[in-house]
Amino acid sequence: MRRTAKLLLALIMIFSLTSCVSSTKSAQETAQDVRTRLQDSEISLTAEVRANYGDRVYDFTLTYNTSSGVIEVKAPEILAGTTVTVSKEDNSTVLQYDGAQLDTGKLTEDGLSPVSALPELVEQWLESYIIENFYESSDGTDFVAIKTQMSDDVISTSWFDRSTGDPVKAEIATEGNVVIECTFSGVTVT
Repeated sequence: MRRTAKLLLALIMIFSLTSCVSSTKSAQETAQDVRTRLQDSEISLTAEVRANYGDRVYDFTLTYNTSSGVIEVKAPEILAGTTVTVSKEDNSTVLQYDGAQLDTGKLTEDGLSPVSALPELVEQWLESYIIENFYESSDGTDFVAIKTQMSDDVISTSWFDRSTGDPVKAEIATEGNVVIECTFSGVTVT
């Protein structure tokens, strides 16, 4: 009888361990869960954006709302209040501040600028082919990273908090050089 009880206990432990292992999601499954959560949702966020032009670096604080398509510059102070409206219908970007227009300059041959980086990243999260995904941990937070091909020589990598699915940081690189770095906060998905 004792032998049967021990055998039964051993089998229960083995099945318990097996079920724990089999319920662990792959990075690909978690990446797809993140994408599903973000699709057909309104996303609002604040981003600390660093644009590296090689010979100069600019830091911006931007807010972005996918529903309105409006990006607002919060910093640097000299540009605070500047708004950018991105229209998917006619593929246009209009930068406005007291009626003036400003060209921020392109970071890639495809015309990526610091202003267009946020809508481009969100587009990558929602629709682009995922070329790689993986898990990573840093400072006690677990992430799923999603890498997409924006064009022939432009790659984006975005890290999402595994527990919430919210974007935490992102990079856009061209020819191996990181030209945009973003750190996200105040993320809401509705």
